[in-house]
Amino acid sequence: MPLKNKTEYGASFKADFYEKYAFFASRTKTFSKRAFEHITARNWNASIFSSKTALADNFYYRLKNDEISNPEFENVIAICIGLRLTKWERNELFELAGYTFKNTLLHFAYLHILDECNIRNIDDFNTAFLALEIEGHKTPPLKSYC
Repeated sequence: MPLKNKTEYGASFKADFYEKYAFFASRTKTFSKRAFEHITARNWNASIFSSKTALADNFYYRLKNDEISNPEFENVIAICIGLRLTKWERNELFELAGYTFKNTLLHFAYLHILDECNIRNIDDFNTAFLALEIEGHKTPPLKSYC
């Protein structure tokens, strides 16, 4: 292949690559974008979000502005509880946040409470968690930041 053709091919290959990547990136959701889609679907404002998740109003705005990529594990739980997400929606948010549930007593407790208890709010979750009396975990895992 003559040098000119290699150069043209290389430029075309590179342009094609970046065009395809831009399309892929536009379809790939971030944690913040996906969480905020759930919030928007419920027509929530910052005040409602804060009351349902026990997270501060500024957390809502940081989600809205796509500024949260790696939230604390417990904050993801609070969002899932507040939004009353299904197991599949919850798993998607955890994955987008970069988390997986590990084979630990603490993570099993979180999953058990989310899956088996009729959790309606943060207080219900904390009550169920404390009832398990897990050694080394004497305080509620989800705190109110409001």
